[in-house]
Amino acid sequence: MPARELPAPSPDDLRRHESAIAGLRALPADAKSRVQHRLQALEHLWRDIPPTRSLRRCELPRRAVVPSAEDVACVARFAGHPSPEVRRWVFQALRHATPHRERLAPVVRAGLVDPSPVVQIHAASAAHRLGLGESIAAALVAALADPVWTVRWYAAAALATTGRREQAAAAFAAAFPERRAARASEFDVHAERWRRLAAAFDPPPPAIAARL
Repeated sequence: MPARELPAPSPDDLRRHESAIAGLRALPADAKSRVQHRLQALEHLWRDIPPTRSLRRCELPRRAVVPSAEDVACVARFAGHPSPEVRRWVFQALRHATPHRERLAPVVRAGLVDPSPVVQIHAASAAHRLGLGESIAAALVAALADPVWTVRWYAAAALATTGRREQAAAAFAAAFPERRAARASEFDVHAERWRRLAAAFDPPPPAIAARL
């Protein structure tokens, strides 16, 4: 079912959204508690719930709540939080705020050099999901050499539709997860994620196509 056919968010969804935003606005940017669960709630509310996902999670399908510029700024305020887990959830939520991509470019750029590799991964994922390849191209090109291979994946995928496509494709192909996983099942999960991200390269160059 296309997203446009999904039901609108319910009044309860909108109330929960308003409550989460109000709660975050009342907190300082370095608050030690009551931040992460509100970010998690917003991440959930800011994405579509299609029928297939709703069946798995016993939820009603619905369209995402579309955040305002003020909502996005409220969440982005916590991108410098002392906890890497909080910072991670900032980027997980912001990746859904596509209408505000340009406003978020500096936040995502900073996330790519976060001290936490986990935060870097989610910042790179946000860059890909938000379509920030051109806006923060220099930072993404630098991320192609990141020691964390999943950061390289998302950075490459974000650059796939830019003038750096060839460089990104080479880095992406080189980061295929063979022999990086200790167990076969772990390799399968990583390889499948790599193949899903490869869709950003359309059509795929030979080095990527050989893995599909």
